[in-house]
Amino acid sequence: LVKRLNRHLDQKKFAYKNELKILERRIDVVFLKDGQLISIEVKVSNWKRAFEQALSCLLWSHFVYIALWYKKIPEDLSLFEKHGIGLISIGRNIKVIVQPKKSTILHENLLNNVISRMEVDNG
Repeated sequence: LVKRLNRHLDQKKFAYKNELKILERRIDVVFLKDGQLISIEVKVSNWKRAFEQALSCLLWSHFVYIALWYKKIPEDLSLFEKHGIGLISIGRNIKVIVQPKKSTILHENLLNNVISRMEVDNG
């Protein structure tokens, strides 16, 4: 699924990083769009685990998505909407099911750390 997402980001001409380490974990995919940091947690099926991970991403990302295989999209999307987590369906096409809300718990130091790690990795 990450490869499909990467191809999609390539087509959109976004520079992204996979498996970027922050604190004690790794962000599956992270990229900048219009100066905003976006994190995406990718899972084939375990959306609840992805949701837990996505919540922590709100500390260092302006916007956070979970990307799931299209056959594993949950019917009830209220948790995503309540917490401002976006949801992406990955199948033959990539489709945003729920638009994320801008994080209200963003920590500038963590955000700057992630951005600087992206720049170091690009260098």
